[in-house]
Amino acid sequence: MGDYDSNEEDMIALAATTTTVVAFHYYENHISKEPCRNSKLTDKEYIAELVDGNPVWMYKNLRMDKLLKKKLCGILTIEGSLRDTRGVSVDEQVGLFLYTIGHDECSRIV
Repeated sequence: MGDYDSNEEDMIALAATTTTVVAFHYYENHISKEPCRNSKLTDKEYIAELVDGNPVWMYKNLRMDKLLKKKLCGILTIEGSLRDTRGVSVDEQVGLFLYTIGHDECSRIV
């Protein structure tokens, strides 16, 4: 009978550990709302820093080099009817879009 109690205690401990891990995972992914990027730069300043900064860093973040991004913004402005809005420039819109699809992120992360 002592062996049975030991197995039952092990199962209870395993269930408690699993529940704790699942609860922590749920909290981290769905409850905790801390921003992933805590830079003091605004989105516009961040994109400008990427474009004007190190080309390797820009490629890693936007998956595109400076010249190609500039051409894409021009094409989207002329042929795609994309234009600056009150709060977001075309360059920023394209940069945020490229970052989102380049890193398979959701818009909440960006």
